[in-house]
Amino acid sequence: MEDARLDIVGPTSSPASSLDKAYPATVQAFGTVVPRIDELIHNVGLNPRMFAAAVKTWAAQGELAHYLEGLLHHGYDVYVTADHGNTSARGVGVMGSGVLAEAGSKRMRLFSSRALRDAFVAEHSDSVVAWNSTSLPDDVFAVLCRDDGAFAPAGETINCHGGISLLETMVPFARITGECA
Repeated sequence: MEDARLDIVGPTSSPASSLDKAYPATVQAFGTVVPRIDELIHNVGLNPRMFAAAVKTWAAQGELAHYLEGLLHHGYDVYVTADHGNTSARGVGVMGSGVLAEAGSKRMRLFSSRALRDAFVAEHSDSVVAWNSTSLPDDVFAVLCRDDGAFAPAGETINCHGGISLLETMVPFARITGECA
């Protein structure tokens, strides 16, 4: 089929609004980005129970189910995945040196020199570890929290990603079918 094409939509806060782009017969593959779960997990102050309740509430609204049913109805093979995993982490203290890797990050600090990074690690060796990344620029030096630690107020529990936990690197992947078990 010469006119077949791949369409990608997103990010979108309303998956159902993108369904009309998936319907033309010339579309053989269709992808969309739905950032809602990522937005919820990065919500400042959202503890694990609040996160679970927010996801349950969002799912109960039915928009995602309607969207997936629409794709299945039009003959698509439907797969759902994420860009990263996540885990709960416990604050080890804010520790004001370095910069957070991103605004929502609580598991990594970046330094502009190896000497600054190594001094920070020596001072906080019980809570952090130096990460000698081969993928960061040559003038960026990283520190990761050990175990389930986070650069958050001591004892505070948060949901996060970006550390060295297996749960943070595992990516969920599921095939959705119209079959009932």
